[in-house]
Amino acid sequence: MPEATQTCPRCGRIEPVDADFCYCGFIFPKPGQRGSTPPMRAIPLATPVSRWRGRNLIWQFAQASLAAPLVSFAFSRLGRPLLVEEHTTTAIIVLLIVVWGLPLFGLVAAVIALAGVGKYGPKGLLLPGILGLFINGGVVAFVVYVLAHK
Repeated sequence: MPEATQTCPRCGRIEPVDADFCYCGFIFPKPGQRGSTPPMRAIPLATPVSRWRGRNLIWQFAQASLAAPLVSFAFSRLGRPLLVEEHTTTAIIVLLIVVWGLPLFGLVAAVIALAGVGKYGPKGLLLPGILGLFINGGVVAFVVYVLAHK
């Protein structure tokens, strides 16, 4: 003999007749009581959790401050043969912007990441922010020193 069941008006799940509440949180009414009112739309039972949950823009700035000098160095190594062989104005301008602009961006990103430590806490921001500040600051200082003494 099949057991008596009741259907939740909120999510449509079938529960035993003696259940006090549904998995979605709906409280089934007892005789003489009113149950909780169902919402206008169904509530999803399982929402996928993103792997980037909690990865806000400040965290991305902290990571970018570490990546900027590496990308700048890679572009300078890859673009060097192009400068030696062709000396095209476009290549020179693009490489100067990338090779010298990325450490400046990394320096600004490190400062933004360190400014976010007060709001978001030091976890995941403090170490990349400090390392990015020193590495990018050193690269920028070196470029300024080389340019000033030529």
